[in-house]
Amino acid sequence: NGNDCLMRLTERRENGGKRKWRQIGQENFKREIREKGKTPKGKGTLPEA
Repeated sequence: NGNDCLMRLTERRENGGKRKWRQIGQENFKREIREKGKTPKGKGTLPEA
């Protein structure tokens, strides 16, 4: 029983970390596009807050 709870905890932590890193990657990607001077196709698209 305790093991199941522990697994659920680590699972949630990993998912949260992945989401966080994905958001950071999107921000870096947008910054690169802006520096290159190219406007992305969907200019009004925002990352899911």
